[in-house]
Amino acid sequence: MIYYGAAFMNDRPTASIVMVASAGEMSVRHILSVLRAQNIANELEIVISARENAVAELSQIESSPFFDIQVVTGDFTTSARARVPAVLEARGDIIIFCEDHCFPTSDDWAEKIITPLAFDHAAVGPTIENSNPNSAMSWANLLIEYGPWVGNTKSEQQAFIPGHNSCYKTAELLSYGDQLGEMLEVEWVLHRDLVRKGKTLWVTAEAACEHLNFSLFRQSVLLHFFEGWSFAASRALEFNAPRRLTYGFLWPAIFLIRFWRVMGMLIDLPISRSLKLKCVFATALLLQISALGEGFGYLLGEQKVRKWLGHMEYERWKNIRPDEARAFYT
Repeated sequence: MIYYGAAFMNDRPTASIVMVASAGEMSVRHILSVLRAQNIANELEIVISARENAVAELSQIESSPFFDIQVVTGDFTTSARARVPAVLEARGDIIIFCEDHCFPTSDDWAEKIITPLAFDHAAVGPTIENSNPNSAMSWANLLIEYGPWVGNTKSEQQAFIPGHNSCYKTAELLSYGDQLGEMLEVEWVLHRDLVRKGKTLWVTAEAACEHLNFSLFRQSVLLHFFEGWSFAASRALEFNAPRRLTYGFLWPAIFLIRFWRVMGMLIDLPISRSLKLKCVFATALLLQISALGEGFGYLLGEQKVRKWLGHMEYERWKNIRPDEARAFYT
């Protein structure tokens, strides 16, 4: 048993794992089975945000060996808004965000990822691995979304940590009050604000997760168009009109910069040459689509894109190959 801060007590968990169940019990069945194997499972509270019609079903899930399982009703307009009520109900001093498609690779993952928080970091992120590594589209999606943390072998302080799959001191999140949902929409905004306030973020090589990535072509194209748009819309809130116009029309340059960075990450991937070559073309295509989306985001603002992006993030089994869906959602 580990101890952190106020310590583990009979009426209070060490950490609260917050997750979103987009389609009832089936959508979180696999991630819960992985979490049950954690060596500190009895210290972990699971807080699930669900649609109103799924609350009763999810409330029947066996809570053992966890400290407890809570189910709350969330606003599924976006995944960030869905997570907010779960954060507010959490009883642990630490919030660990989990996705139904990102799975810890070891039974001491939870212990390892929360330990650095005792050294006065505000948030800690894991390293990221590929849960469906047999397609170029999957690798391209992983590198674009989580490239800086793929295959990390060194624990270190960083300016940003993996979105949706990192942990935070609960007090840091609650300090944002009514703005918490907005801060979680594009998580780099939260990271940047924490750093501005003098807080530190840590990535630990001792805790890894396998991320299940989009592997279907059409869905991947739409995902990155909307993600680029959403990212730019959030960033543009701090820009004046001339700067928004400049960034909006320079989207080809955004593509070139990002493509150069991702190619540096691709070189070191432990995959076959043929798969790596296919990944180059897949990455180039998706980054062009993403950069085009950024152009629209800078010029037009949010335009309810987050709502569409949220719908794509839910029900991952619709966006991956059938064999992958059977492995994780049956």
